[in-house]
Amino acid sequence: MNVRLLVLHARARRIPGITAGLGALAATSWALGTPLARDSGGAGSANLLMLTVMAPLVAAVLISSTFSGADDGLELSTRSRWAALRAGPLAILTLLASVLLALTGGWVPQGLGAQALVRGVVGEVGLVALTASIIGARASWVPALVLAIVALTRGPTDPATSAAVLTWQVQPSDGRAAGVAALVLGVTGLAVHARCGARVSTAP
Repeated sequence: MNVRLLVLHARARRIPGITAGLGALAATSWALGTPLARDSGGAGSANLLMLTVMAPLVAAVLISSTFSGADDGLELSTRSRWAALRAGPLAILTLLASVLLALTGGWVPQGLGAQALVRGVVGEVGLVALTASIIGARASWVPALVLAIVALTRGPTDPATSAAVLTWQVQPSDGRAAGVAALVLGVTGLAVHARCGARVSTAP
C-alpha cells in the first residue's frame, strides 16, 4: 500500500483535523485543570473528577468520527479487507490522546492525574469502537456518555467490589479492577473495530 493511498485515507477519515482537535482538548484540559487542582475543597475535587472523566470521553468522541467515511457503499465493499487501515489509525490516535492528556495529568497524581486519564482514554475509545460495530459510528458515543454520567452520579466505590468495574471511570488511579476493565474494553474495541468496522446502514 503506497503512501499516497494512506494520505488520501487519512484525509477521508478526517484524521488531520481530529489530531488538531486532540491537541486543543489537551490544552483546554490543562487550562481548566490547573485552577481546579489548587482548590482542595469539595467543589474543586468534584469538578476535577468530572474533568478527568469527561476529557477522555471527548477524546473518544473525536476519534469516533474517523470510524466512517462519506460513502457508505464504499464502506460495505471494503470492510472485510481494510483491517489494518481501521486498526492503525485507531491505535495511533488512542496513543496520541493518551500522551497528550497524560501531559496535563499532574493535577492530583495521588488520586486522579495522568494514569486515570490514560485509563480513561483507553477504556472510552474501546467502548466507543465496540459500540460503533453494533449501532454505527454516529451514535457510538451515546452509551459511553450515559455510563460516564452514571459513574459520576454514583461516585468512587470500594475498589474491591464489583461496582468498581461498573464505575471504572471514577475510580482512583491505582484501582486494579478499574484498570483491568479499561484495558479489556480497549483491547476488545480495537479487535472488533479491526475485524468488523463500524456498522453501516444498508438502507437506500
